[in-house]
Amino acid sequence: MEYLKYSIEDSTIAELLGVQNFSNDEAAVLELVKNAYDVGASVVKLEFVDKTTLKIIDDGDGMDSEDIKKHWMHIGKSNKGYNFIDTNNNVRVQAGAKGVGRFALSRLGKNIQLYSKKEQKDGIVWKTDWNKSTLDLDSSIDNKGTCIVINNLREKWTPKRIEKLNEYLEKTYNDTAMKIRIIANEYDKFVKLHFPKPEPGKNCRANIILKHNKGMLYVSVFSDEFSNDAIKYCPEVDIKTYNSEINILDEFEGNEIYERGRKELSSELDKLGEFSANLFFNLNVTKHDKEKFLYKYLSTDESVDSGVILYRNAFSISSFEGEKDWLGLGKRSRKSPAAASHPTGAWRVRENQVSGYVLIDKQQNIVLQDLMNRQGLDENISYQL
Repeated sequence: MEYLKYSIEDSTIAELLGVQNFSNDEAAVLELVKNAYDVGASVVKLEFVDKTTLKIIDDGDGMDSEDIKKHWMHIGKSNKGYNFIDTNNNVRVQAGAKGVGRFALSRLGKNIQLYSKKEQKDGIVWKTDWNKSTLDLDSSIDNKGTCIVINNLREKWTPKRIEKLNEYLEKTYNDTAMKIRIIANEYDKFVKLHFPKPEPGKNCRANIILKHNKGMLYVSVFSDEFSNDAIKYCPEVDIKTYNSEINILDEFEGNEIYERGRKELSSELDKLGEFSANLFFNLNVTKHDKEKFLYKYLSTDESVDSGVILYRNAFSISSFEGEKDWLGLGKRSRKSPAAASHPTGAWRVRENQVSGYVLIDKQQNIVLQDLMNRQGLDENISYQL
């Protein structure tokens, strides 16, 4: 019996896993930012040198010739584990897993030079034009880390587009362990944290915290929505805080997913693992409604308007970045269009009234699987639950 292995041209791999595998250039840049994060970099710089060149420089662990041969050039193989402690004693959960992220370079440019060095090892230079790749030693590289030079950029990066890249990275990166700096001519900015600390009365009317554990949803609401005059109409109710425990299986009764049966759903919820959400609820009201319903404000001084983002540890999952109503809040509200004052109490929160994030974990929520192209999740039973 003869065992066979597939052979495939380098340029074809680059086209399939790079150019066609990422929905846009920003997603490809994010993939390279993840690589810097996963090697312990404290700072990664994205430097647009001119209209045709982008440098990505980090001070992470770097690579030697063995790393290039065994890992960098081995498609589909990842040497990344679950987490590690960086030099500043921050715990980082590694974002990479599938061993194809390096092909984000192909999406961005036609010619690549990678300069890298590990501690106590010689520096290396890896070059490719996606038809052939070369590797050389370079003893002139002094400091550990990696510098990737992308020449012949496939697209133009205008000042407006670079500012949008900053906004994109702000939404998609949710950590402080590594700083991201973007440089282009007069432009020089660090990417900020997107979500502020929830402060009811300042940047939301209410902060909603949810935690799932083994089929139970634990809910806490911290509100500054109504004036103190509301207390006399409902003296038995705390209008500032609310806590609840919801049995999810009971909540599913009447839903088509309930046809699977309580036993199967209970088992699937256990597999799903623990996760949490931190949401901002806000709405603007008229002066008439403010007086009628005893709202405290017409509007809050600040607002968070980005929708709900799904993060797996430090990075968001593409397609769940707040642009679309992936939680289906709009669909629910259209089924119950009544106003909040309706006697039935059937009012539903609209998608434009909630922002914030849902946080899942690479290991704890392993049944929530990334698609191979990193552009979303497999919408399996775990995702539906």
